Amino acid sequence: MHIKKHVSFVSLRDKLSARFLEIPDWRNRESVQYEIHDVLMSGFAMMYFQDPSILEFQKRFQEGLQRNNLGTLFGVKEIPKDTQMREIIDEIDSKELESLFMDFFRPLQRGRFACLS
Repeated sequence: MHIKKHVSFVSLRDKLSARFLEIPDWRNRESVQYEIHDVLMSGFAMMYFQDPSILEFQKRFQEGLQRNNLGTLFGVKEIPKDTQMREIIDEIDSKELESLFMDFFRPLQRGRFACLS
């Protein structure tokens, strides 16, 4: 099977990361413990690994080896706690994420997706 570069994991991760960095942070900078980027990338990683529980995901990735994997694969510096992750994500306007759909669904709709060689 041949995977097109624009729909590969690396492409997906990089586009998500870039879009997440564009989201304005409304919080008081002095009280920010977790960057929005880290929260959203942690959420993406949780879905990528199909983790059923935010708390279990957070506990598992606090371990040394897993922390390194999350940092290396997803660019996460600080892993948010489950309650903080929920609270931050709940406050993000969904309009901030709309551009992601265009980044990925338009190429898929045009038939530019993984295909057999």
